[in-house]
Amino acid sequence: MANMIKLVSTIGFSVIFAVILNEVTAKPQHPPLKIVNGTTAKDGEFPYMVQLLSDSDAFFCGGSIIGDRWILTAGHCVEASEGGKVVYGTNLLAEEKHLDTAIKIKKSYLHPLFAYNYTYGGDIPYFDVGILELEHAIPFDAKAQPVQLANSETNSSAPMPFHQNGTLSGWGVNETFGAAAEFLQKINLQLLNDTECARKIDDYVSVDIFNSTHNLCSDDYYNGECFGDSGSPFVVNGLQYGVVSWSFKPCGITPGTYSRLTTPAYREFIRNVTGI
Repeated sequence: MANMIKLVSTIGFSVIFAVILNEVTAKPQHPPLKIVNGTTAKDGEFPYMVQLLSDSDAFFCGGSIIGDRWILTAGHCVEASEGGKVVYGTNLLAEEKHLDTAIKIKKSYLHPLFAYNYTYGGDIPYFDVGILELEHAIPFDAKAQPVQLANSETNSSAPMPFHQNGTLSGWGVNETFGAAAEFLQKINLQLLNDTECARKIDDYVSVDIFNSTHNLCSDDYYNGECFGDSGSPFVVNGLQYGVVSWSFKPCGITPGTYSRLTTPAYREFIRNVTGI
């Protein structure tokens, strides 16, 4: 028996980029996907977390504060951000709640090389990073602070923190096609090295699809990112190394992937736009 698997960028509910993969051998049934299998974050625990709302106040992506007027997110989230707003300083899902910590998006910046790369496995977004400029500055306090970004791999003497635990946080659904989380979720995941990522992801579809220039992955089998977590940060030792980009569905069937912020072309884009 074979099943159909969707490869989707994990943008939320009104806009979903998806392609249907060719049939692959059915995998063993996994437990109910309950971020999946995460726990509720404490209020103010991740002061860099923001949520992106459309012009109709519908939640569609996560993001991180990197400056008082600057939000880092996924490139495919930027595509859906026109007329939207950013909500900061709260663990509560702000959808249709009209919270006073919302700031309109002034301008969006998509990586100039952003594109979907067609492979046998599906359409994979490359250079999947974007920047949102806000209409006015976020007033920093205990619940709203910027995250520090990891340096480019070519400009850093520190090795990549492979096999160390990092934290993924987001308001994404807790099971495939479920409802967005009412409160911010978190989960600790180990950052895998490139060989492990390629093996775990590529073996699933029997095609080379993981690209270590563009992506990182964490050991989130049965756990981790799902719809709505796109743009959310993956942080190791206080530094953001990744932005949730794409994953196979159902959620947790393989490790999810992040845009690799230490790749020079990604880090330089952020610096050129924001000065950060």
